[in-house]
Amino acid sequence: MQLDPVFPASILHDKSMESLEKLQKAISVESPDSTDVVETKKSFASVKIIPRLTEWSMLMRFPRQKRVMSTRRWVPIYVRLNISKPERPSLQLFHTKTSKDPFYVVSLSQHDWQMTEPTLQARFSSSDDLSDVDAMLAAKRKVHSVKLLHVRYKEKVAFSTKQDKILMKPPVGFKHSLRWKQAIKIGTEKYSDLCSFIASIKDAAFNANRLPGFVKKEVADPEHSPVVKYHSRDEIVFDCKDEFKGFVTSSGEIKACEVTVNVFVTSFLSGDPMATVTFNDAEVEGREVVRREDIMPSSNSQWVEIHDVAVHRCSAPHGYDKQNASLTFYPPDACRFQLSKFHCPYRESNLPITVKVTAHVKSNHVSLRCILRSSGTHSSNKDPLAQVPCEDLNIRFFVPPSWVPAFRRSGRFRIKSVHAKRIIKRSSAARSTFAHMEATIGSAKYEAAHGAVVWRVARFPGKNAAQNTPQVFSCALDLASDLDLPRRDVIGDDVMNTFTQCEVEYTMPSATASGTCVRSIHLPNTNKAEKFTCYSARYFYKVDMTVTHYHDTNTSETTDCTVQ
Repeated sequence: MQLDPVFPASILHDKSMESLEKLQKAISVESPDSTDVVETKKSFASVKIIPRLTEWSMLMRFPRQKRVMSTRRWVPIYVRLNISKPERPSLQLFHTKTSKDPFYVVSLSQHDWQMTEPTLQARFSSSDDLSDVDAMLAAKRKVHSVKLLHVRYKEKVAFSTKQDKILMKPPVGFKHSLRWKQAIKIGTEKYSDLCSFIASIKDAAFNANRLPGFVKKEVADPEHSPVVKYHSRDEIVFDCKDEFKGFVTSSGEIKACEVTVNVFVTSFLSGDPMATVTFNDAEVEGREVVRREDIMPSSNSQWVEIHDVAVHRCSAPHGYDKQNASLTFYPPDACRFQLSKFHCPYRESNLPITVKVTAHVKSNHVSLRCILRSSGTHSSNKDPLAQVPCEDLNIRFFVPPSWVPAFRRSGRFRIKSVHAKRIIKRSSAARSTFAHMEATIGSAKYEAAHGAVVWRVARFPGKNAAQNTPQVFSCALDLASDLDLPRRDVIGDDVMNTFTQCEVEYTMPSATASGTCVRSIHLPNTNKAEKFTCYSARYFYKVDMTVTHYHDTNTSETTDCTVQ
């Protein structure tokens, strides 16, 4: 072994150095945090919850713009995402899959468009015979739809309202209002296709404006010649959105997960809009140096590990500075854009809420029970006074298509879904079906748009609710003889896959799943700009269900009753 002549051999063979090397090896081998993070990344790398596609069969609202003397309807179209040139992606709409030329094209490389949140909208279709159950179900369907908007910001004077005058509030002055115009409205009856469409569009739009590559820090930054702009009110807004995706066992343990942090910026800065933002990266823990006026107030005192950082092309050539946990950029004026995207390990040992689902199948009787409880060990639930609730909670229990009639009832004009806390009995000459659903909070019913029984809770835990109070949803139904559930070894894979997992989706405002926060915002060319930070987290994961099958073993015939 050859030694470097700069370092004497006595130093390398010193006992203190040997003990330090042994200690470092022991820490690297026995550290639970590092091993957990690596295993989580490896386990999730082989599983994808939302697939990335480039073609979809969807519906479009026609005509695209609302008119006074015309009615709008949903028409089938074929959508392709053209990413042959990554720097100029486009969304192409075709009449059919075999059409050569698109009839409408949306450019995704600019910052003048935004996408709305998914919503459910009714889709009416004409049917001649409404006496048939299938015809009544087809008469009114629901589709998952999103809008693509052309947006622009305009500065205008804000006047005080009557309530502000009563409260003697000072006038606001100027504010930036959003003006938008609808480009297209696209929908589909499959929620998985819509999630794939949204994720693919966002990834293509970010990659179009992504910094192509990092250069060494020693290379000097190129001279920046900003366009002189003027705003009556200077402000910059950072919006950090966390996305948690994973798989959870029936006991509540996280099998695999991934946390992605998306940082969006909306800037209205006069003159040279240079800005520097720092995050709570663990690399700078204990040696962070910032000015007092640049510190952003936050109750988060954690330090996180940031990996796989991708930044916007408006950033400095060297990109994200890992040593200082800072990012210098020149934000585009009066628009909302995605500044950065990176991954962080999930710091918590469990999720904000625990969902345990058990199902019992015996002959033609199926019972489902779901227990919803807030986790007391999660950081958002430790303090009851500062507890962060989960909003728009949706728990979807997928059922086989042959079980759908058990959740339907005949209405006066159409077929309706069975709601929770009601006992519905549908009788016919062929068979009779009973369905009974109960929920202690929220509402539950079968939704054909998801193909599942959906339990919706607007806010959990509820306002002024007792801490750690469990909420229960139960469903019991008797299937007809021809819908009897066979044994486990005979059931098809499609039926077993749909009835052994449930999906959980909710959002948490003013909270993060990764623990990321903006530590400071430095604007060297202005002192009057207002700085704002917003945080939100979206959870989407699948939970395994505990399914128990019972089979009748008593084959003896029953005897007649005798009068005593």
